[in-house]
Amino acid sequence: MDCIWGVFMKNKFFLFFILLFLRFLCFGEAFISNFYMPITSSSLYMLNYDSEGDLENIKIIFKEEDKGYTVIKKYGNRVKASFILYDKLIYSNVTVPISLEKISNGKFEDFYEASKYIVDWDLLLPKYNVLNNLSLKRFVSEIDKNLDKLNLVDGEATDKFGQWTSIADGNEFDEENINSYGFVKWIMDGFYKPRTGYYLDLEDLVRANYDLRGNKWSFNYENDRAPYFGIDWTRNIAFELASLDNSNIELTDLDIKNIEYLNYYKNVGYEAKYLEFILYYLAVKYPGLMYLASYNHIEDSGEIDLLEFYKVAVIVPIIDYNGLLKVYYFENGKNKNFLEVKSSINDEYVHLVKIRTLRNYKLPPVKNLSILFR
Repeated sequence: MDCIWGVFMKNKFFLFFILLFLRFLCFGEAFISNFYMPITSSSLYMLNYDSEGDLENIKIIFKEEDKGYTVIKKYGNRVKASFILYDKLIYSNVTVPISLEKISNGKFEDFYEASKYIVDWDLLLPKYNVLNNLSLKRFVSEIDKNLDKLNLVDGEATDKFGQWTSIADGNEFDEENINSYGFVKWIMDGFYKPRTGYYLDLEDLVRANYDLRGNKWSFNYENDRAPYFGIDWTRNIAFELASLDNSNIELTDLDIKNIEYLNYYKNVGYEAKYLEFILYYLAVKYPGLMYLASYNHIEDSGEIDLLEFYKVAVIVPIIDYNGLLKVYYFENGKNKNFLEVKSSINDEYVHLVKIRTLRNYKLPPVKNLSILFR
């Protein structure tokens, strides 16, 4: 019996995937979509001493590349700890009932046990979601293998019958952001067409939601600038997809507006400089979802400072086996390097809507020929 148990333990990860596969065959992906594996932390301690040789503070790096760390200072026989996650301070000087000396001489688990009811360690050190990650990666793979076809299509977006045509939004596109809207629609058509037999209808997507956004000043620019076209486009796409399963859904139900530690601005979104933290938070709290992003900034229109949405993207965040964020970022016909995207962010804001991943994803074929993305 001991021998059998020893073989089991040595091959437990192999057996884990065998059992997982059997469950998948019997019950389908939905039954095991929330199957998790724990992520273990290898932490780096940095001890800082004052000029007299006394321990001043400890920095514990619990994620690689300083993506997550805590700075701990002495507070009597307890400590004060601050936590930074993807460049965002999420806890500031919280009191933890453990001495600085014990932390310096002990294990990371001692600090974890002392603080587990004070901070959200499920956010700091999340579990690895096996099936949701596989589902999202299949989605990404389906797009990647078809991207080269998008060099040879004509128009801005597809109509409900799959013909590439112009998006009648009154906006003058330049070569830098032309057709980013049609690209997002094409990706989302892969969810819509297998279920309905049709592509997303452009008439539904270009609908201006005047009752939800804008003001009396921006209304004067609707015809020639369409400043809110981006947020209308992404909201309308998300609504059309969600309505297939829920006829009572409202447009704003799909907005991402309740991220802890950050301020949400209605019909504007979040400061884009925190996008990496936002995507990490969403990937941990809501694994298996993807997002449509619409970026906006203040544009000088001469008479007023006009809030204008100027580009859209499809974003797929996952948490990898090491507990780090991995982002697949699709914009303007490309799967872009997220580090480059992050470095290009300035003072803009980003509005997000959620998209649920479905198993029967199939990108529609590309039909017409001519240069589209430049």
